[in-house]
Amino acid sequence: MKNSKITRSEVLVLAWQIRRTSNLTWSECQTAAWNAIKLRTALKSGVVQFYFIKADNTLRKAVGTLDSSRFEYEAKGESVFNPMLIKYWDLEKSAFRSLRIDRIFKIAA
Repeated sequence: MKNSKITRSEVLVLAWQIRRTSNLTWSECQTAAWNAIKLRTALKSGVVQFYFIKADNTLRKAVGTLDSSRFEYEAKGESVFNPMLIKYWDLEKSAFRSLRIDRIFKIAA
């Protein structure tokens, strides 16, 4: 994995994307952007437990990763990157899942 440093500019661009698609305050958008970047970074480096709010407004605990050494998966086609979603491998369901970045509730340590 290449070592990439997150810039404040990247966070603010992501926060503006959140702002355009939600009715959150600017402060909430910035917090959501930082949480999304922290979660993506943690998922790439190993197993992460985190919580998010589902579309039906229930809280869900998830344990996931993007570390390909922890799961086997054969791609069925090309995936289009959407900066408003985080895709992850759910270790409990053994399948890929996704969540909207403005719905991250907590990242467990």
